[in-house]
Amino acid sequence: MSTIKVVDSSSPNKVTVQQGNSNAIKVVESSDIRVIKLRTGPAGPAGADSTVVGPTGPTGAIDVTSSIISVGGISSSGGATFGGDIILPDDSFVGVSGDERIVFDSNGNVITLVTGKVVISRKLQRINDEDTFIDFTDDNIELQAGDSDGSIHMVAGLSADMGATFGSGILVQGGVTCDSIAYPDGNSQSSTQTDIIGINVDNGSQVLTTGIKGHRVLPYDCEIAEWNISSSVSGDITWDVNEQVFSLFGAVAADSVNKDSGSQIPTMSGAYTSTQSSPSWGKNTFNAGDVLEFEIDSVAFLTNCNLSIKIKRTS
Repeated sequence: MSTIKVVDSSSPNKVTVQQGNSNAIKVVESSDIRVIKLRTGPAGPAGADSTVVGPTGPTGAIDVTSSIISVGGISSSGGATFGGDIILPDDSFVGVSGDERIVFDSNGNVITLVTGKVVISRKLQRINDEDTFIDFTDDNIELQAGDSDGSIHMVAGLSADMGATFGSGILVQGGVTCDSIAYPDGNSQSSTQTDIIGINVDNGSQVLTTGIKGHRVLPYDCEIAEWNISSSVSGDITWDVNEQVFSLFGAVAADSVNKDSGSQIPTMSGAYTSTQSSPSWGKNTFNAGDVLEFEIDSVAFLTNCNLSIKIKRTS
């Protein structure tokens, strides 16, 4: 930039000025000096770049009370504080491009967290529903849906390696796979469902008679897991177990499933009890609705007897 300086102003109606060190000097006379006309010569060569670093600018906050519209983005290495809304276009994101980020899809009402891990302090809660949430505490996750009548629906099932505790009833619409189920009264049930079927006969003081003594309709598909015989009197007895489908039972005689099974059949000789685990019968598996019939083939000395058969569910 050229420098203009006054070189003579002794006369009240005359001002002489000079621009830089040039000889282009213009003298203007006027009783009312309002305009100064200058003549300059051609521009000189550019000077060398300065090596002096200017002072650092202020570091205080910038307070903007109206909107900021940025087409090319906003960069702030020192962070930013917003007192109002941040409005982003559809499918934009906050984060590191190609790395961890939060993507906003306003058309689909979806927020996508692109990261391998999300760390939260405590709770995820449904909007406008304070008693529906997932609460994370030390070594514990609590799921709550509603106050007292809400429900949690697991579409793909629930898996718990360390077991699960339920404070109320459980509604199961599919299967349950577990090692055991413990009930509040102290009872438990293993992952394999078993039941006891059978018959008890008592002939007072008289020895039992042979023949059919009763039957049982099977509640589900099952196999024979064990049989037990017991009596309050020592003696001998052999039981036969017959089977027939429900629709033919009574009309067509039931067929024996264990008559030719040797020592595997329910039998007791000169004892009060007898048992056999995993007996090998001519038929060991049955369908839901099949009928098992219990028949005494032979008996001596016994006035009463109980035959119990453990069945194990297979489907």
